[in-house]
Amino acid sequence: ALSSEQLEVVEEVLLRSDVGVATTTRILDDLRTNGAPEGVAAKVRDTLLDILNVGTRGMSTTVTADRVPVWLFVGVNGVGKTTTIGKVAARETQRGRSVILAAGDTFRAAAIEQLQLWGSRLEIPVIAGAYQADPASVAHDAVVAAQARNARWLFIDTAGRLHVDDDLMAELEDLKRTVRAHQVILVVDGMIGQESVRVGQTFAERIGVDFAYLSPVLATRSHPGAPWLGWPRLRALARHARVPVFALGGMKAGDVGRATRGGCQ
Repeated sequence: ALSSEQLEVVEEVLLRSDVGVATTTRILDDLRTNGAPEGVAAKVRDTLLDILNVGTRGMSTTVTADRVPVWLFVGVNGVGKTTTIGKVAARETQRGRSVILAAGDTFRAAAIEQLQLWGSRLEIPVIAGAYQADPASVAHDAVVAAQARNARWLFIDTAGRLHVDDDLMAELEDLKRTVRAHQVILVVDGMIGQESVRVGQTFAERIGVDFAYLSPVLATRSHPGAPWLGWPRLRALARHARVPVFALGGMKAGDVGRATRGGCQ
């Protein structure tokens, strides 16, 4: 059994990592009841991975005769959706999979050019319209183009929007229906703490979120031996907003760690 001093240390580490009171209480109760035969770090890590709910939903990657898998990347302003798309696309192209990008953020200045720069670097097509063009129209053209080119995936960028703005959220709902998105990926800023839970809950209720992506997570690269300590926002999302984990992002192109029970891969 763990001493009270040891439990206090665990509690302090978890709370300083912004895990949240509810999850911290659950972990401490488990440690008091069952101990930690394989060590405290291993026990805490296993409990956190259970909360993450890894692997509970399948990722739609199957190409059918009339449909290319469409992934819609959403999130609030400034969380790094465009960069995230570039990183995920880099990882998949490195694995020999054909990807097409769609510049659905026609509102932010230079957003189209930013995605086109990623396309140029990765040597993959980018479907884009004019600045302030209708995002649904751009997305529709991208679906047609992806199907015609037999792409393996279509990744669609979207304009950032506050989760409390009903009109903007309704616009995103329309876009999802237009492209019949197979997966909606919520990009979450790793620095916003427990606010990510409220963001995740709203997007999940209004749009329907299949996976969350935390960008960036420095802990997965600088401390590969204990990546779970860098995951407090996704743990909170998984526990409270019921949004499972897709991946965690680092700082370089292709720097995407898939969350699995074995760690961040």
